[in-house]
Amino acid sequence: MNVRKITGDIQEIEKGIQEQNKVCEKIMDIADETKKACGDLLVDVGIFCLEQHNKVKGIVEESAGDIRIEQEDRGSLEARLKDMIRKYDFFEIAYITDADGVQVTSNIVSERLKSSSIGAGYDIDWSEREWFFYVRDRVETYISGIYRSKATDDFCITVSVPLFNNKDGFSGVLAVDVNFEDLLTV
Repeated sequence: MNVRKITGDIQEIEKGIQEQNKVCEKIMDIADETKKACGDLLVDVGIFCLEQHNKVKGIVEESAGDIRIEQEDRGSLEARLKDMIRKYDFFEIAYITDADGVQVTSNIVSERLKSSSIGAGYDIDWSEREWFFYVRDRVETYISGIYRSKATDDFCITVSVPLFNNKDGFSGVLAVDVNFEDLLTV
């Protein structure tokens, strides 16, 4: 009789756990839907420009000023990007393309993101991405709207600026991803 009672109690506990798991799954579904809805609202706000956008734009433009991709090898370009990422801790990822939109560096990643697998990027063709072709076609800085980063799942913006050769001809793009929350602290 004691064994039956214990077995019955265990079965009741198991039912309770199963019911709690179902409730937890529903709560997680609601949380995921809420997260997506909040993200959609933020993105739907569209492009808006804060004072910090212009600060970051100026920093990226200044950082690009003396980069000459035709005169530097991949290692020295990546070293420059690493120095830039260390100096400006609100930068998440930095990378450089050539004039055709092909990435000539790896993604240089902030120390905060080192555990992720986003260090690749070399030799990817970005020529169809707005952050590249806007800069190429207009030879001026591009600031994206807010979007959710595939690398971090956080909201960010991309700032991309033209790079020039010694004859002031367009030679590529320096692009930097900035976490949106960090942008607010610039």
